[in-house]
Amino acid sequence: MGKARTEQYLAYLNGENVTIPEPFTVQDKYLYNLCKKGIGGGGNVEVDPSLTQAGKAADAKAVGDLFDNVLFIKKEGEE
Repeated sequence: MGKARTEQYLAYLNGENVTIPEPFTVQDKYLYNLCKKGIGGGGNVEVDPSLTQAGKAADAKAVGDLFDNVLFIKKEGEE
């Protein structure tokens, strides 16, 4: 027997490779919209494309460390 509708939506949100059914109930509609539009509520955060690697947002600490190293090298080269 296949997964229940709710389980299919939740599996999709969990990253499993499942097809989601068309919504039938109000609960299905909400879960379907979460699957299609993504889980929001915090607003969209735009990421500068220059800070991404292979489509993943860069780690702030790694970017900060890299930035500090670039500034350090530039200061040494200027002297």
